Amino acid sequence: MTVNSAASITNTGLFIVEASSQLTGWENLSFINWGTVDVSAGATLTLTGPGLDHRGTIRLSGGGIDLERGSHQWRGRSAMAGSGTILVRNLSTVTGGGTGASSCPRHPSVISSTARPA
Repeated sequence: MTVNSAASITNTGLFIVEASSQLTGWENLSFINWGTVDVSAGATLTLTGPGLDHRGTIRLSGGGIDLERGSHQWRGRSAMAGSGTILVRNLSTVTGGGTGASSCPRHPSVISSTARPA
């Protein structure tokens, strides 16, 4: 999905990623998650441009999230559940107070999640 404006995509329910998908857009675009993002086994959600404003739950059902670039926020009470990986690349920064917050100023890193009820 490509969005070419200063808009936001807001999830307040269940956002299911069943196949590898990419969100592409301008740097001032944001993907706001108040609900649950569920990434199925073998699937990857890649964010190239939009920042993730994570306030809900990311449930990794064997899949992963690839934060290729941009600034991403993990808000208080945000969480990860399940098993999978979140890849933070060298053009991304992740900050905040939620579970799994990290930052990557120069090199890619992986945040792993182990099973935990959401």
